[in-house]
Amino acid sequence: MKTSFSAFVLKILILLIIHPYNVIIPDARFVNKTGANQFPYTSWETAADSIQKCINICNSGDTIYIANGVYKEQITLRSGLTLIGAGIDSCIIDTRDFTSPVWNIGSINGADSCIIKNIYVKVSNNYYGNGITIFNNYMVCENIKIDNCGDGILLGSANSIIKDCIITNFSYIGILNLSGSYGIPFKPQIINNLLVAKANTTVRAIWDEFTNTILKNNIIFLDGDDSRGYYREYGTSTSYNNLIVGNRFWFGFDNSADSSYVYNNVVIGGSHIGGVSFNIGNIHVVKNNIAFNGVIGFVGTENDNNFKYNESWNNKMGDYFNFTPDSTNLSVDPMFINDTTDFHLQMFSPLIDKGDPSILDKDSSRSDIGLYGGPFGESYQYQDLAPRPPKGLSLSIDTNYVTIKWKKNTEADFNHYNLYRDTVKGFTVNSNNLEASKSDTIYNHAIPIGVKKYFYKLNAVDNQGNISPLSEELGINIVSVNDKPQLISDYHLFQNYPNPFNPSTIISYRIKERGYVKLTIYDIKGEQVAVLVNQHQAAGFYEVKFMGTNTDKGKTFVDRIASGIYLYRLDVKNGNNIPIYSDMKKMILLK
Repeated sequence: MKTSFSAFVLKILILLIIHPYNVIIPDARFVNKTGANQFPYTSWETAADSIQKCINICNSGDTIYIANGVYKEQITLRSGLTLIGAGIDSCIIDTRDFTSPVWNIGSINGADSCIIKNIYVKVSNNYYGNGITIFNNYMVCENIKIDNCGDGILLGSANSIIKDCIITNFSYIGILNLSGSYGIPFKPQIINNLLVAKANTTVRAIWDEFTNTILKNNIIFLDGDDSRGYYREYGTSTSYNNLIVGNRFWFGFDNSADSSYVYNNVVIGGSHIGGVSFNIGNIHVVKNNIAFNGVIGFVGTENDNNFKYNESWNNKMGDYFNFTPDSTNLSVDPMFINDTTDFHLQMFSPLIDKGDPSILDKDSSRSDIGLYGGPFGESYQYQDLAPRPPKGLSLSIDTNYVTIKWKKNTEADFNHYNLYRDTVKGFTVNSNNLEASKSDTIYNHAIPIGVKKYFYKLNAVDNQGNISPLSEELGINIVSVNDKPQLISDYHLFQNYPNPFNPSTIISYRIKERGYVKLTIYDIKGEQVAVLVNQHQAAGFYEVKFMGTNTDKGKTFVDRIASGIYLYRLDVKNGNNIPIYSDMKKMILLK
């Protein structure tokens, strides 16, 4: 309260200096469910029991403080007011019982030169269920939580700042910016917000038209086939250091504007139907961005001289589409700390100091490519981590020769593999069972006479000597000298990775022979959260991505789950529908 009181006193002094006569001194007024409800509400003890009742008697420049509680009312502000709630956890405006007949009316309706902070807005989730509407010249929305809305915040002719807000479970548009559609050039700022779309829903997280918008340090989660993260139609916008993560979406950045500037943004994931990380269209400048683990990385135009210093990696249908990027654009493993939760770069990432040389990081070095590069990024210590464990092991046998293959590691500082072999299942690796050290991904050897079984596993080593966790173990079984060796491929459910996780994790398993496979997620009470696999599968190694979503007992929509401990269980039945394997492990979701 000290900071707010000092600002209040300063405001009075300024007014007295500039207008010493006939000045209206701003008041501090209070709203509290347990107050005496006595006009003019100038103390906690005499506070109004209604926010709107307090607003109605205020003058421009007044500040309203709102105590903890649930206020079931729609709010219409008056010009020049400041509304400060006690916090987004417990100061709640609940309008779920209200339904507006028109699309531009919200739970809170703005007015010119207002500031609102520290309030949680609960909305009725339908097309007209809007959180905040601002059709005025200037407003500040800071540290506001809006949940279960159609549109979160609607801007129209608004030179506003939307900062540090959380908008969750929106089913249409998170932030809709129509400012400037009436011919006035506004410049709203959308900074450091978290937008989480209602799962399994087609949305536009940020829909932007006409204005010179600044979009900076926002995080967007999507899960809908035709969804867009940032959708831009007209005018100019500048986007810095935004993160878009999606289980399913159509476009991460969809820019058809005349001129936009896109720096150090990252798009992760995509869609099984389409999924373009960056649709750059007529954008003027695109630099230092990353498209990762999607379907298509960048879609652009040929010979675009302003498309430079970007990175596209591991996109299913191509990294760069419809144009040929120049040599400043990369397609390499970015070496994130974690591919699903932590997008800081490791110490030997090939993206360090590979951004536009005219753009500097916060430490004044050449910019890194990615989320934490550039002047609006972050200074941090690069970690020297071990390589990922080798994956995709396979064995093949020809006469008395065994061939072992695996997928190649892609880290820039990778050096070699250590392959271990023993006759005992579950053996401990050491120098006595080290079979070979190799930089490639294939190894052949003859099976000695008299050996009945062999088991194999390997790890990866980088240039600094860091050693990865071991791969899975595979083996062969030799019945007799004259018999053809047979592969030993047991059923196994692996520990999820990463663990703890947020928002997603990978669950891996191996099945010995074709069967009916069911992979199920449960909460700690044993209630079913999701079924990730429910089908016949051939023998082999499988990986499934879990996004932290759950089906609501057969309903068609999907909802987010809370932090905590979860269980995942693998059940396998053979061709005769007889259960032959089951296992269950724990994992932790941290938000």
